[in-house]
Amino acid sequence: MDPQTASLQMMEKFWTDCFTALGKMQAQAAQSMGSATASPEAAEVEDVGPHSSGVPGAGAFPFVTPEVLRQFQDAFLQSVSRYCEEYMQTPEFLANMKRSMDNALTFRQQINEFLDSTVSGGFRPPGGLAPDQAVIVDAVRETERKLRDQIEALSERLEKMEARQNGEDTP
Repeated sequence: MDPQTASLQMMEKFWTDCFTALGKMQAQAAQSMGSATASPEAAEVEDVGPHSSGVPGAGAFPFVTPEVLRQFQDAFLQSVSRYCEEYMQTPEFLANMKRSMDNALTFRQQINEFLDSTVSGGFRPPGGLAPDQAVIVDAVRETERKLRDQIEALSERLEKMEARQNGEDTP
């Protein structure tokens, strides 16, 4: 199944669940107000959803109370939460998240390289550095490069350890 079809099916299931919950709450509210026609069993059988002919509209809820609205809001938010969690576990979402993180890291490296090349020239006096100043600046740059390399190596080791802990294969 292609990702777009899977997304559409997930969205349709979400809205069907929401409308089903709404129908059940409508039946419960009508029953609590003394309506003999509504029952929880009828709400389960009733076709309530985006494809039904009787989409709830104005006047369909003469018995709506703040409590009924709160219950519907709770049911809606629970559905949203459940489907968001399901979506965040799909391979498509995980692949997109990985690609996004890779792009962010690449962008960060490009910015660092740009700043290194641009800013380093901005701190030099117009006539150049004196020999002893040049030695100090070179030593600081070398130390910075070594620290950056060590941090990068530690980051790679940490990623491999996390991958092993999560049971993923590492190259």
